[in-house]
This record gives sequence, structure tokens and C-alpha cells, in this order.
Amino acid sequence: MPPDVELFRRRMRELHDVTHTVTGYGRDQLGELCLLTFMYRQQGNLGMLLIVIMAWNQLPKAARKAVYEAWRNGRKARWLAGQDWETLLAHPLEDIRRDLTIPSPVAYLAFTP
Repeated sequence: MPPDVELFRRRMRELHDVTHTVTGYGRDQLGELCLLTFMYRQQGNLGMLLIVIMAWNQLPKAARKAVYEAWRNGRKARWLAGQDWETLLAHPLEDIRRDLTIPSPVAYLAFTP
């Protein structure tokens, strides 16, 4: 694998927890599913979509609403993989969310305790 591709893959893996924080999706099961949906919309990784599809029928209706919202939010947001995170992380979280056009996960927050 070319070094630049390997660097990109490693960087994406290491940014997983950062994307939880920036998108507002927690580390609970629904939060992970919402983040996978958000990131699928950004990256087109079919493995992420497969996980969402497998879980879909087991979700309560309110949770499905949160996953659908994550799909829309991923479409609206700027491409997270292409950001200069070393610079961005020096800024307040709300500024980062505004600059990257990341909407609040309203349905997810309403579903979680």
C-alpha cells in the first residue's frame, strides 16, 4: 500500500473518538450506529452501511429516527476526513461544529438518557 494511503487509513482510525465528540454521538450502541451512519454518508464505506442495515430491524422507532437524522447530518457536514484536525482541535467545540456544518443530533439526544 502506498505510504500516503496507509497514513490516511491510520489517521481515519485514530480520529474515530474525535468524530464521536464533534458529531455529538455518544459511545453507547445507538451512538455508535449513528456515527457509522454519519460516516458512511461521508465516506461511502459499505462495511459501515452493512452494520447499520443489520441492526435496523432491531431498533425502536425513535432510534430509527436518530439513525436517519445521522444520515442527513452526514450529508450536510463538510468532509471530516479532509480537515486539518491539528489546527481545528485548538478551537472551541461549538466553533468546530459550526465551521464544519455539523448539526446537533437532536433525535439521538432525545432518545438517550
